[in-house]
Amino acid sequence: MTGPPSVEEILRWGYDEEIRLAEKDQDHILHSMQYVPVLIKLVNDPNCPKDYFAFSILCDFTREMFLNRNEKEIRDLKKVRDRIVGGDNSEYVMKWADYVERLYEYFYTLKPVGKEKARRMAQDLLVGPSRVAGKLSGPRLYNDVWEFKLGGQVNEYLYINREDGSWTYSQFYPRNSRFKRLFRWFRVP
Repeated sequence: MTGPPSVEEILRWGYDEEIRLAEKDQDHILHSMQYVPVLIKLVNDPNCPKDYFAFSILCDFTREMFLNRNEKEIRDLKKVRDRIVGGDNSEYVMKWADYVERLYEYFYTLKPVGKEKARRMAQDLLVGPSRVAGKLSGPRLYNDVWEFKLGGQVNEYLYINREDGSWTYSQFYPRNSRFKRLFRWFRVP
């Protein structure tokens, strides 16, 4: 396949277990807002053989948009989520809708965060509901900052301010102790 797949190609892919969109990383090809509606359609159909795969792609794309603070896509995901809630949807579609709502809350709501809430945030932001990932460890507490590490081929770190729930993400390397003392929490207004 050359170029981005069309909606028709994605639908054929979703219902045919033999079709692959690419030899490697076929899930990343669908990491775009333009594909969210067709992925939801596949996830919502219990007769779709790739419904769970489509669900995992949808969740991974959503998680990455929040981690990377892509505000336009975050607002668009929330709009899609709000449109589908209340309809006749599959369990997986509703899990995705709940996931978007939690991530949206983490992104826009400032409030104190205890250890268990911090663990849930780390699970949602680093792993998500469907990602096969390495081991999530933490939290370690540094100057009112919870640190979580997701170990794997690439280490990922999440830092959550326990006083207000603001967070930051780091890939590859942990933030050093000086950073933890001086960090000014980035929040979207």
